[in-house]
Amino acid sequence: MNALPILPPLNIRSDITNIGERWIKWPERLENYLVTMKITDENRKQAILLHLIGENAYETYMSLPEPSPPDPFLTSTHKLAKQRQLASRRLENFIRQSDNFHNYNACII
Repeated sequence: MNALPILPPLNIRSDITNIGERWIKWPERLENYLVTMKITDENRKQAILLHLIGENAYETYMSLPEPSPPDPFLTSTHKLAKQRQLASRRLENFIRQSDNFHNYNACII
């Protein structure tokens, strides 16, 4: 069997229009990766998540408050879910502001 390719890091610095989608898809891909690699130990799962997530996403992850689940992997995925919600809200606000700007410009032209 061929070696499984390494999961690319979560890219949070490029194209903000689909950042929420990336925050959703990356943990799903990580789950698939862990299943494929037969990794079931929660501490190992968390260590792999924090290793593979990438430097920028790791910095964001470390700035988030600790959630309540005692399980390390659930704690990590919970933090990612919170960040996904924040990213989605930011995108919605950005789109609203962009639409308002374009509507305003259309009115004054």
